[in-house]
Amino acid sequence: MMDMTEPVPNFSGKLLLVYTSTSRQPAVLENVRFEMQGGRLFLLGRYPKTFEWLANVAAAVAWDEVVEYLLFDSLDDYEQRRMPVNPLGL
Repeated sequence: MMDMTEPVPNFSGKLLLVYTSTSRQPAVLENVRFEMQGGRLFLLGRYPKTFEWLANVAAAVAWDEVVEYLLFDSLDDYEQRRMPVNPLGL
């Protein structure tokens, strides 16, 4: 269990790509905040509107399972960075 006196990151206004030790795919969350549930600290957020059937679905990720996260300034920032680059400039 995490000591709640330790500071946690502030992800306000950001989009977070979260990898855990137990998941095959990362979670992509916006409006992320921390919340204690059952004695464990969780990241709570929602999938962005561009994720079709997951759009605006709430998700919770156990903070102690997170092995890596990527922080984007916005959904637009994330979308632009994941677009494939055309090496021929076409």
